[in-house]
Amino acid sequence: MRSKELKGVAQNLAAMVCSEARLRADLERLAELPDGEVTLDLIQGAAIHSESGAVSLSVVPSLALWLGNSGARNIGKARVSLRVDTSRPPTHRETLISFSFKGRAVIEAQGRTYVGEATNHVWHNRPAQRRASRRRPSLRGFAATAGPRLKRGVGRRNSKEGHMKGRNVVGAWVAIGVGIGAAMGAATDSMAIWVAVGVGAGVAIGALVSRRGKFSAP
Repeated sequence: MRSKELKGVAQNLAAMVCSEARLRADLERLAELPDGEVTLDLIQGAAIHSESGAVSLSVVPSLALWLGNSGARNIGKARVSLRVDTSRPPTHRETLISFSFKGRAVIEAQGRTYVGEATNHVWHNRPAQRRASRRRPSLRGFAATAGPRLKRGVGRRNSKEGHMKGRNVVGAWVAIGVGIGAAMGAATDSMAIWVAVGVGAGVAIGALVSRRGKFSAP
């Protein structure tokens, strides 16, 4: 392969290591690492971060495969460096990261060294599940939402219990009225009339007692 072609190989490697397409699978991993420089050894198939040490990145075998299919022969060294800067512009890192990439490829072949350089900027939206996992429920928020619901629930329960007690009081007074009406009917031979009068009187007295809040049967 001629020198011009080897220079083109180096330039393509520098451009590819910065490209969003090649780095898409590694963006989240890079987001978790501190800013620095990642050195890729395409011959050894390894990646070393300047701050974190050895890292596993999908772009390494991807570029190594491309280099093997490029037609370049007798490659003594093929190293690609990727400088990562996420400081400009500043963003909320939990949701969005601004990557400024600078790539540099160095190839040694046929006794000569070929260098390629490239830059690129990529925006990366963090996964939604990661943002959700970092949210922490607060006791203050729980109290603010659960407190009113608890009060409403107690109020509804008390209202229901009061209503049931009121119905029981009316029923008790109706039973008393029926008993008195039946006795009067038996004594006067006017059973139907007195029972009806007893029912009516029991309903009226029971309703009056319920409204006054006296929920105990006489």
